[in-house]
Amino acid sequence: MAYNKEEIKAGVIEAYRLLINDRYQYDYLSAKYDIPASLDPHRIELFRNFFLDYIYPPVQKRKELDRAFDSLDQHIKNPKSLLAILLDSSRVLFKFGRHLPKILNAAIKALRSFKKANTFEERLAKEALSRDPQIPISQHELKSLIAALPKTDVMDFINESKALFEIIQDRQLVTKIISLLTQLIKRMEKSSVYAQTDVNAFQIGLDIITGSFELFNSLSTSEAKQLFELGVEIERNEIERVYEEYGSND
Repeated sequence: MAYNKEEIKAGVIEAYRLLINDRYQYDYLSAKYDIPASLDPHRIELFRNFFLDYIYPPVQKRKELDRAFDSLDQHIKNPKSLLAILLDSSRVLFKFGRHLPKILNAAIKALRSFKKANTFEERLAKEALSRDPQIPISQHELKSLIAALPKTDVMDFINESKALFEIIQDRQLVTKIISLLTQLIKRMEKSSVYAQTDVNAFQIGLDIITGSFELFNSLSTSEAKQLFELGVEIERNEIERVYEEYGSND
């Protein structure tokens, strides 16, 4: 049976969510990695939920998310327009002062990192489309799809995730990003320049950053740092295993 593009993309999304769910089981990780005692099963579950809720959300959330990222993309590539609308507000200038460009750049960097996961899945779906796979897509087939991508590209994607982790664990910075995006959305709503789709896109971006931040709010700074460092190590090692088993495409 031949599947269409949307069905194959949905199959890739669900297969990758299953891979992440299995990868971040405490028993599996504790058998393969030197997990700090402070990172108990509950904290590993938090990390797994972060991936499944915000990095690789389920198929039913994707159309809205895809539309949001398409709209955000033009603004992410042209941050000067966002800075201009913020500089027009005395309240924003008073609150953020000379740190405004730095905080806006951090917000854009975080949004770009979330988009990278979306792009990664698109590339897997494109590769799958050329193979006419069976759905549901097996874990064997999914790993074969990953190995078909250039290894350097996949590792770059993991490095983007590391950059996102570094932002999220900086609670002071994330608090400022949330405040800044809230003000930006208010300014966009009052302007006749921006369409409602643009406003909605930034609201979704804000919701993702806020939800990610709140998910780890119960952790201490050191616990969050340990968890994110472990996550980067796991992602790199697991990807290395995929390429060792299925062959590198570099």
